[in-house]
Amino acid sequence: MIGMGWKDEMDNFVVQKNILSTPSKTTFSLKQNWYLEADFTWLGETHSFIITRWMSQSAVDSFRLFFKDQTRDVSNFGSLSMDGNLNVTTQQKRQIIRKCCEDVIGAIELIIQTYKKCLLDYAVWYRDKRPSGKIRNTYSEFITNLACDCIIHGGILASSEWKIVEYP
Repeated sequence: MIGMGWKDEMDNFVVQKNILSTPSKTTFSLKQNWYLEADFTWLGETHSFIITRWMSQSAVDSFRLFFKDQTRDVSNFGSLSMDGNLNVTTQQKRQIIRKCCEDVIGAIELIIQTYKKCLLDYAVWYRDKRPSGKIRNTYSEFITNLACDCIIHGGILASSEWKIVEYP
């Protein structure tokens, strides 16, 4: 993609799910530098968050986790060799990121179903119980951590507008 800037869009996609029987829609915009912007709309509110995990060397570790615990379709996602080298094209990287994003929204859905009103408390607790800055050991831990990041930074189910409450 010659002539495109680092913030130009490379891919856009949408993930739709029913969360607690209410439709949700997440619109993702993947940029040339693997920076990902997302708008999560649920219960009439839109929450924006970014995922930068794929912009750095940690992307390689994330991709390795993607292949670690499951057999993946080689034509869609590429492969991980026995010696730990990734064999993926740019298009396959985009497919991996799409799948990870679908899984992040699935994790958010599961956390909402499990903790409902304590969603933000759970997300903070989960992130705090893991050593920061370290890649997770499993794909599931990686996705759950990303979901908690999105819940916290997107303010999902957190009030975006405060009104003064005064005792009469």
